[in-house]
Amino acid sequence: MMAYDHFGYLPNDKPYYARLRVFSGDSVEEGIVRVFNNQWNKIGIDLSGWEGRGAIDKLEVGFQHAYDRADHPDDPLPDWPQTEFYVDYVHAANILDWQFSYDGDTEGWSFDGSAASPTVSGGKLSLGLTGTGATMTSAPIKLDAAANNVVTLKLANGAALSSGKLYWTTETEPAFDEAKSAALELAAEDGANKTYAARLLGHPNWAGQVTGLRLQVAGGSSGTNTIAIEGIDFDKQDRPIYEYVGEVSTVRVDAGNVTVTGELGNAAVAANARLQLYELAPYQYEADIASLSPLSSIPVPAGGDGGFSFAVNRFDGERDRYYSKFLVVLREDGEGDGGIRYVDAPKSATAIDFPAAHSFPYPVALSKKGLNVQMTDDAEELGVAHATLTVVVNSLMYKDDVDPANAIPFVSEGETYYFHKDAVVELDREIKAMSDNGTIVNLVLILYDADDPDGSTNALIHPDAARGQGTVYAFNTANAEGVTYFKTAMEFLADRYTRQDERYGRAMGYIVGNEVDSAWIWQNMGDKTVDQFVEQYERSVRVAYQAVRKYSDSARVYISLDNAWNEPYFSNQPTRFYKGKDIVDKMNALSKRGGDYPWHLAQHPYPENMLDPRTWNDSLHVTDGFDTPKITFKNLQVIDRYMGQEAFKSGGERRRIILSEQGFHTQADTPEAQRVQAAAYAYAYYKARFLDGIDAFILFNQLDIPAAGLNMGLWTANTALPGFVAKDKKFIYDVFKNIDTSRSLEATEFAKPIIGISDWSKAIPGFDAAGLDQRVPAQLVPMSVNKRAPRNEGGDRFETGIDGWEPSDHADGITRTTADAYEGTGALKVDFVKLVRMTFVGLERLWKGAEKKFATPVDATAKPYLNVSLKLTEPVGTQIYYAKVRVYSGDRIAEGVARIVPDRGWNALSLDLSGWSGKAAIDRIKVWTRKTTNDSWNGSLLIDDAGFSRKNEAVGGLANLDITVTSDLAGVSAGAYLTVEATNYDAKKLSGEISVEPIGNLSFKTSKLKLNGLGTGESQRFRLQIASYDLGDEDRTGIRFHYRNTVQELMFGHDAGDDPASLEALSMQPFWQGDTLYNESALMVSHDGELPEARLMYAPTEVVAVKNARLDTEYAEGADWTFENGKLRLSAHSRIPYMTEDEMYLPEYTPNVSMPKKGGGAVIYREGSFFHDRQIVVTYKHAGTWNGPSPAFARESLPLTIGKLRAGDPVKVALFGDSISVGANASGFSGVPPYLPTWGRMLANALERHYGSDVAFVNPSVGGTTSA
Repeated sequence: MMAYDHFGYLPNDKPYYARLRVFSGDSVEEGIVRVFNNQWNKIGIDLSGWEGRGAIDKLEVGFQHAYDRADHPDDPLPDWPQTEFYVDYVHAANILDWQFSYDGDTEGWSFDGSAASPTVSGGKLSLGLTGTGATMTSAPIKLDAAANNVVTLKLANGAALSSGKLYWTTETEPAFDEAKSAALELAAEDGANKTYAARLLGHPNWAGQVTGLRLQVAGGSSGTNTIAIEGIDFDKQDRPIYEYVGEVSTVRVDAGNVTVTGELGNAAVAANARLQLYELAPYQYEADIASLSPLSSIPVPAGGDGGFSFAVNRFDGERDRYYSKFLVVLREDGEGDGGIRYVDAPKSATAIDFPAAHSFPYPVALSKKGLNVQMTDDAEELGVAHATLTVVVNSLMYKDDVDPANAIPFVSEGETYYFHKDAVVELDREIKAMSDNGTIVNLVLILYDADDPDGSTNALIHPDAARGQGTVYAFNTANAEGVTYFKTAMEFLADRYTRQDERYGRAMGYIVGNEVDSAWIWQNMGDKTVDQFVEQYERSVRVAYQAVRKYSDSARVYISLDNAWNEPYFSNQPTRFYKGKDIVDKMNALSKRGGDYPWHLAQHPYPENMLDPRTWNDSLHVTDGFDTPKITFKNLQVIDRYMGQEAFKSGGERRRIILSEQGFHTQADTPEAQRVQAAAYAYAYYKARFLDGIDAFILFNQLDIPAAGLNMGLWTANTALPGFVAKDKKFIYDVFKNIDTSRSLEATEFAKPIIGISDWSKAIPGFDAAGLDQRVPAQLVPMSVNKRAPRNEGGDRFETGIDGWEPSDHADGITRTTADAYEGTGALKVDFVKLVRMTFVGLERLWKGAEKKFATPVDATAKPYLNVSLKLTEPVGTQIYYAKVRVYSGDRIAEGVARIVPDRGWNALSLDLSGWSGKAAIDRIKVWTRKTTNDSWNGSLLIDDAGFSRKNEAVGGLANLDITVTSDLAGVSAGAYLTVEATNYDAKKLSGEISVEPIGNLSFKTSKLKLNGLGTGESQRFRLQIASYDLGDEDRTGIRFHYRNTVQELMFGHDAGDDPASLEALSMQPFWQGDTLYNESALMVSHDGELPEARLMYAPTEVVAVKNARLDTEYAEGADWTFENGKLRLSAHSRIPYMTEDEMYLPEYTPNVSMPKKGGGAVIYREGSFFHDRQIVVTYKHAGTWNGPSPAFARESLPLTIGKLRAGDPVKVALFGDSISVGANASGFSGVPPYLPTWGRMLANALERHYGSDVAFVNPSVGGTTSA
């Protein structure tokens, strides 16, 4: 047996085959089987009848693609790909279970004469039953009985028989007989695939080594008299099976008591017998009562139906019995130590009759559209109705009170626990930003391993977890400490995020773990059989549900599954990977056995091939039956039907389904590939939209994740920067944005020919175009940029406080400031999340700001102008800034946009709501700002004089016209065309001419662009050709646009500073030569609150200049810096930026934000312009001698290259490297002054300058943690 996988395959539907050859001398045994690309296949060859199996000396594996290129001249691929294959887990096995995967192969089973026409086809063994005792017998096996005490049969019974029998032989008892048999109860004439089990734990003769199996069944007088067996498997059961003598019908928990009621049944009992009630911990079972004392004891009820009832106090001091299980025992000799019988299985609370701390209905979503969110502002603009956020529970929770200054205390059952304040506040910010917009937030609760002796990891991770093996680990509910910490963490989250006042935001879904059917990777608790795993996992889900229900009567708890429904990802590892269907079935059985509760399902129906988005073509692993190997969007209706069955309901209600993670890979960096991805999303969304059991379709992901090989996002990713940084919107973006609006069909029209349909109803059962328009997009309304603010009727002037405003997306906090104001003495100051604390560094391009909610909606019908004055502090050079004002009325939104001119100081904006239908009931307003690049901005947003007025009487403001160049400016040259786009955000229609003025050594073929009466929200495009362009000695190059009194600039040269060519030459000057070091960079750091300082490479004899890294500011000696004791030190009132030790060294490691530090904690990690904006450069003279290694001239090792350079011949330089080689940290790459190229480009330029050769530079470097 072995696991086999191959990739690099040709993308067509022709089959692949693997051939396995086994050699013993001259004897060869060969098997050929079809295999599937890009996944592990379990393959093997039956050697039981081969004489050479005792002396195997060689194995040979090969593969073949059943595809002849000559038969396909239209194939667009230019070359055969470089195909590779892997093999793993090569082993011999005398039993692998029986799955009947290969047509015609009965896998060693033999049949007697009463079994008619046994046939293997389509993954099933079918046989007719012609006699009274048809039998089928396995080939010889060798099976450890203790480790395999459950035999399961998955079969469809078309016969009238309702029972069968399983026989076996052992090494010590080699004959089949009744003593070694177990009955099987079957559903007669059922016809559906069902799983039946012979549970042999405790059977006296299921022992030692089992050597053979026999299945006996019989036909009947009706039905088809056929059975179809899909599989025969083995499992291990740890708990004995008990004969219960009654039923516990209810465990009722109210505010003060626990009441256990039930019926004893018809069991004969002794005269002095008594019923006893035991309390068990969640991880305890029947056998554990040996060390416990009963809570209560009553006589056995006499006569009647044997009904009984126990009532005990809910609280044992501070301890809450709400989380306990209860076991009723019939003790035959009263209070003695004699025999006992169990009335029923241990039961948890089945009726929760105390009010939740927070009570409100589950929210009604605008649509099913959802997203895994990284950028909350973008999610709002997209109209996201559902979202997932991953919560690493152990990163939130301390073990003890180890950091009081950064802890949030929480009391549970009289004990105080402590949560990491910084991490919780960051989670607050993300949840609240979305839930305030009506988004239903679902938290994916996971554990990562961590070496944190002060943290909660060791308490929360399952004690059997194979640490270091998985990615995500299972929660520990296997012992008292684990239950306590997990229960408390769940209570903390549920209490904080289900409050009526939504102070911290609201989360209504709690997903326990991730893709738990692939447990070894995503819910690791060590090697476990599926029964062992589900017993542990169900317990965690139950505890999570109880904790959530304690605080909310409407929030939901979910289990998480991938798409491997009946076909585990690694079926040859049955203690690590399971069938999703088995998880659901066993969860249902266990939850009902232990007291049912409403858990729900978070399914991940990725395409059957995750790298092929064409899910409508899924066919290899997809059927329309409950036995389908996988659940994808092609057969999404299967999971909807399955979970809707009566047997799965809880309290008469079906368990709900959300699709919490799935996406569609963009296979290439081409427009065509992006359109296929978008078509897949349209198909999938419509499929989910018209299945009533599915509440949400949450797309993975907002951004591509190229480091993981998954480009499933709405945005491409900027791979030169760490973390998640958005770059460009993909084709899917607008499809996603509009799919639940009146523009849905318009947005998805492109997809029909890609899918191969003429009408959506051909692919989507139940499709109803009238049901698509569920959400009204934000309405763009006019916004004026006034010379002065209109006179408000009331409003917020921030004279005494913050007037009820709150931080919004990506804001760190708000305060009242008296340092500046538009009018009066105060204004609202909005500070933004420090990049040091963000998972991604694209913050500056994101909308961020503040908002105000109105306790009573404002009727602005008579005063429809919302006025607000804004100012940006510390604006960066020529950067472009925008403001957006949003106004809300329930699910209706109006918004206005304006380009802000920071040099004007305060900008008085007026939003015209007169044409908006929601103006009569305004419940919230939000003010945002952003800029268009990723480089850091250390300023703040000031807000003042916010209120409503009857009219906008202000005159003389700026035209709210935004002019942008949408072309790539990297290749600016004479003759090139630029695309200029003008958009009107003003209240007035805009006509007339835009004057085009070149800045620097630049000219254009035209100097005027004519506007054609643009209305609000309308855009017009122009082509502008460059007549001449010479960077020369100019320090600023760009375009200045004049429209009436509005002036806008776009710079694409370099800012004031040294000429780039000269800077390149200086930057390439060897630092180990000469007596002057040019622009050595330094980061000033304050240690222990002392003045910031930094060392230089050499001891200076003269400091020539100290500048910022942009080279546009020079700092003065004495006023800004001094040099003393071998260090550059800042003065007390220096203008030079610096960082503190607390900012540089973080308390814990967070991926993409920091790097682990020796001795614990972490060091901040950033690329892009983060450090560039905080560094200085020092030019100085020195007398030092370089004592380190020096690069040697490569004359000897590269004689041909040196020869070509000296001859002036062209040379090509190729650079292979990581993110630094890509350009990360280079100022030109990051788009900040002084715009120097990457180091590889500068090397090529230096060679050109020195030799005069034409040096071509090629840079295929790739950034990211997997680039090696």
